[in-house]
Amino acid sequence: MQNTAWIPCRLFRTRRPEPGGNRQYRGNLNRSPRNAPLKEIQARNVLLIRAIELCDADAAILPREDRQWASGTARAQAPPDGSLDSGSRVPNAAQQNFLAGRAELLRARLSNRRVELLPFDLLARWPHWLYWALPLAAFLLGALTDEMTAGRRVNILSLPLLTMLAWNALVYLLLILNVLGRLLGMRTRSAALAQLLTRTTRISGSSQTRLPKGSPLHASLARFGRDWLAFSGPQMAQRGACILHLSAALLTAGTLGGMYLRGLGLEYLAGWESTFLNADVLERLLHLVLGPASRLTGIPLATAAELAAIEWSGPHTGENAARWIHLYAATATLFIILPRLLLAAAAAGRAYRLQQRFPLMDQDEPYLRRLLAGPNDASRLVSVTPYSYHPSAAAQQRLHDLLHGALGQAGRIEFAPTVPYGSEQEYLDLLGDTAGDTRNPAALHIVLFSAAATPEHEIHGTLMEEIQRLLTQRKDHSQLLAILDEAPYRQRLAGQAGAAERLAERRRGWQQMLQQHQAQLLALDLGADNDAADSVRAQLQNIVLQQG
Repeated sequence: MQNTAWIPCRLFRTRRPEPGGNRQYRGNLNRSPRNAPLKEIQARNVLLIRAIELCDADAAILPREDRQWASGTARAQAPPDGSLDSGSRVPNAAQQNFLAGRAELLRARLSNRRVELLPFDLLARWPHWLYWALPLAAFLLGALTDEMTAGRRVNILSLPLLTMLAWNALVYLLLILNVLGRLLGMRTRSAALAQLLTRTTRISGSSQTRLPKGSPLHASLARFGRDWLAFSGPQMAQRGACILHLSAALLTAGTLGGMYLRGLGLEYLAGWESTFLNADVLERLLHLVLGPASRLTGIPLATAAELAAIEWSGPHTGENAARWIHLYAATATLFIILPRLLLAAAAAGRAYRLQQRFPLMDQDEPYLRRLLAGPNDASRLVSVTPYSYHPSAAAQQRLHDLLHGALGQAGRIEFAPTVPYGSEQEYLDLLGDTAGDTRNPAALHIVLFSAAATPEHEIHGTLMEEIQRLLTQRKDHSQLLAILDEAPYRQRLAGQAGAAERLAERRRGWQQMLQQHQAQLLALDLGADNDAADSVRAQLQNIVLQQG
């Protein structure tokens, strides 16, 4: 038998959706420069609307006509020279403006309906008070710390500044290794403290909300919180790094300031003692640590003989600690305060750039791919291939309508001829032969099974595994979905006792079988009336949008 299993044929034409809702409202879509990337507040609105659309399965919060109206309005107001088609994975400027405008329109519509959006804003709000509160606390901690001295004696070998110098040297080394790792293409993790701070503030902000648990809006808030933490991670890490560097600089400044302030009313005597070091070794060590400060300030370093004279042994009580305090203060300024301030400024600059050019998800994300699809966008092709089953024209029309309702009116749906039982390998060979043809790739591959067939691991499960393997090799980011049509089996069981239980058992068998093969399954009744169309459409939308 000649196999024509994978010859696409266009059966239906798509229609452009009519805008719904308030047709006079247009919003302000062109407030930012035409080619400006998304800013933080715009990206926040995009992720907010995305979370609501993905969790609002029944369209109770955002009616589907509002979504279509916002898409049409934003697309119509796109700059005439801007293209919503892009060959790269990252959305171009026109696409980002479209997403921002659409999100702004829908947010305004939600606000007009008095939908509670404050919890979303609280989750995404960065606590700016951290910029001054933590550095100020570090400064006060350093100023109040009197551990640099034991009474009025300053041990030049046990100053906390030596520990600070060693710690900061380790920090600088880790930063250098981090930069080298990025240059070599190695992944680096965001600052854990920055994520902890953002999580803490968002938890405290979410505690102020009173959204009913289990409601679509509560689920949307939970998803938005996860998404925002993931997408804003780089920016939050830079903000956290800025705070850490400022705090380290002010901790050191506070320590020095407190020592100078106490020195106005007390005379500190400097000396040293050590179990392992002698005066000659200490001289070389101090030249290494304090040499740059000595050359900068002109304060001479102690010789080995002078160090021996201030060793705390026997009658020696030390010398006036002023020059040692000055040398350590200059050293700390050179190697702690100034570098940390520069690092804080660099982190603040990177955070600001990320705020102005917020990193958005790439176009391979199913939600974006659906929104950015135009009426003639070939990437929106949905290929439906029945297996060992010939769906009726009515069943095809019903599935066509459900797919359009779930995926949007943009794009087209093509039904391929049925793959006969036993011709699986021929179908797979044809599918593999098209791997190099990228002119008209399908964004979604659907294999349509009949519930009248008994699920077989060796046949149905292996077929889905092989299709997924071929799609992965094609690297066109196509998705795969199995749909089980329960209508033929329901018709076979009509009038029999226990028909509903047998149908449910058959459905579970298919689900368990395909789950073992890592395949997504949606059970539909393509022979039923349209009473449950909205519910089925919502299920299909959630499955498709959340794949990948």
